[in-house]
Amino acid sequence: MAALSPGVDGGGRARTGQAPGVLEEDLDGEVLLLAPGSVDALHLDAVASTVWRILAERPTFDELVETLSTAYGVSVSVIAGDVRPVLELLEAHGAAVRCIDT
Repeated sequence: MAALSPGVDGGGRARTGQAPGVLEEDLDGEVLLLAPGSVDALHLDAVASTVWRILAERPTFDELVETLSTAYGVSVSVIAGDVRPVLELLEAHGAAVRCIDT
């Protein structure tokens, strides 16, 4: 697998997963994350925590959006717009990594 720069979609084949070594603490349905080398913990609300848990399966963006759309009964277009900032936040904090199967 080859790592991708943020914003690169890999032609739809890019997968986002939990970065290795991230410490995780469940707090009543919400999650607190600490990425390796980071001094700042990242608090995820219930919806962002659901995204985090799904990332354990390394989904494509479309798979992630479809899973959340089904779970929450919200349209794919709305979910897609809501999920992008969550993924960008996780990537920026080193908690998630996007890769493409080679």
